[in-house]
Amino acid sequence: MPNAAKIIAYPVKEHKDTDAPVKAPEHTSIAPADDFFSVLAADPQFSKRIQQTLKDSLAEINMLRAENRWEDIVSLYYPVQEKCPELHAAGLDIQIRSELAFAMGHINQHEKAIAEYMACIEQQPEAFRYQSGLAYTLYDYLFLAQKSKSLCLPHHTRKLLINNAHMAFQKAQQLREMGVTNYYREGMLYKSIQAKPNDAVPLFKTAIANWEAYSTEEQERYIMQKKYYIKSLYNLASCLLALGVNAEARGLLEKCLSLDVKSAYISQHNKLYAYGKVLFALGNKHEALQSLQQAAAHTDTKDGDYIQELLARVYLALREPEKALIELEKVPAFVQKPYLSWCKSDVLRALGRNEDAKAILLHCLKKDGRSRHVTHLRLATLAYDQQLYPEVLHWTQNALDFHQGKYGNPCADALFWCAIAHMRMGSMENAAQAADDLKAYRPNYHFLPKLLALLEQAKINSL
Repeated sequence: MPNAAKIIAYPVKEHKDTDAPVKAPEHTSIAPADDFFSVLAADPQFSKRIQQTLKDSLAEINMLRAENRWEDIVSLYYPVQEKCPELHAAGLDIQIRSELAFAMGHINQHEKAIAEYMACIEQQPEAFRYQSGLAYTLYDYLFLAQKSKSLCLPHHTRKLLINNAHMAFQKAQQLREMGVTNYYREGMLYKSIQAKPNDAVPLFKTAIANWEAYSTEEQERYIMQKKYYIKSLYNLASCLLALGVNAEARGLLEKCLSLDVKSAYISQHNKLYAYGKVLFALGNKHEALQSLQQAAAHTDTKDGDYIQELLARVYLALREPEKALIELEKVPAFVQKPYLSWCKSDVLRALGRNEDAKAILLHCLKKDGRSRHVTHLRLATLAYDQQLYPEVLHWTQNALDFHQGKYGNPCADALFWCAIAHMRMGSMENAAQAADDLKAYRPNYHFLPKLLALLEQAKINSL
């Protein structure tokens, strides 16, 4: 990384050394308040020089930006107060700050980037560029934290970032109502960061409607937004699938597949996978199989293991567990994620290989630090199939303990199976307590009415 010396050598003019900061006359000094105007009044050439300094600085930043030299931009111009004191004193540093913020985002200095954008917004709160830039930086920071193993945001910090991102997105949308990008990104904030597909749906729909309302000339002018239109189609379909609106999701994916051919804004295997998923949800198993096989052909099993997992689920639904196992074994064991182990255990159970299924799950417990309760519950249901009810209770209690410790609340499925285990063991009082806990925590739990009816019937039978 270069030092703080300027990279570009500008032509030297007699009145100015372009490699050195612009200086005020010796008998004055630049201060951020009234003294600046004294300097301006005392030196008629100062205005031209300061504007040339800004022009030269932006030209240099543009060159560095074109070469993706983000560290160099930050090294040369941050902090603005020190590196460009004349521009700062003149109140002409806003564009430099904006460029700095953009560069900082590229090298994961998000907190500094946010501060620079906030300084820009303080000067020009109605500037779309700065509101949009702030919104994206907050959004990118949240996605980075979600993917990173080393970056862990405290809950209150994450909540504040999310709230600020929503405010910035909504301000940017207000300033450019017919845009596409900011509606898409706020939709993704709801969908992928907050897991709120219901809230994401209207934003994706707005992004889609805005693009489709553009004239042909406008679509050519705003061609950079097209990818966010395509991505909105895809992610709206994903949200609708999660919400059970499968037929509409299918139509959106078909449109996405037909429009996103040459540009490939979304990878072909992901589109085909999503299409297979929605076909499977609609009960079209053979069509789903065909789409998923095409998806698998477009990717490596190490990267597309989720495709193999869904293929196995489809084969299970078709009562072909042998083929399901073949698909799962295409994924190297060292890269298998917990959801693949869960699927493999289901396949082995379908093949009558219960001990192998149990071994897979026990091995999975050693690797999984985030969703171990799911593995515990699978061990519990496996034990239930074998009528080993004390073992069911053991695994459900482990699931409850893990979920409470990890996430700070009970696990509804674990409470349900805990009640069932107690009931099968004849401990009706403990079963009723587990059912009451489930009712208090998750009153709309899908199998709660069935559980309560069984307990009531058992109570009547005991009279």
